[in-house]
Amino acid sequence: MTVRNIAVLLAASACAYAGAAFAHHSFSAEFDAQKPVKLTGIVPKLSATPGATKWIGPKLGEHTDEILAALGYDAASRRDFKARSVI
Repeated sequence: MTVRNIAVLLAASACAYAGAAFAHHSFSAEFDAQKPVKLTGIVPKLSATPGATKWIGPKLGEHTDEILAALGYDAASRRDFKARSVI
């Protein structure tokens, strides 16, 4: 094997590992909203203040209307977005 081939092999291995590591440590995921979700940890874990999960966050789109209103979209525009499945 040449030095170039070894370098390519190492780079490919590093990319494959990085992809797997990213997937394993991902901060987002898709899930079935009808099934329970197990939350397993807080990042980072600190010894004096380890943290806890109190809720999993808002439902998808729960605050969209309020955010669009705050951005200046009127009620008619927001209804139009919903009717066209933009939101």
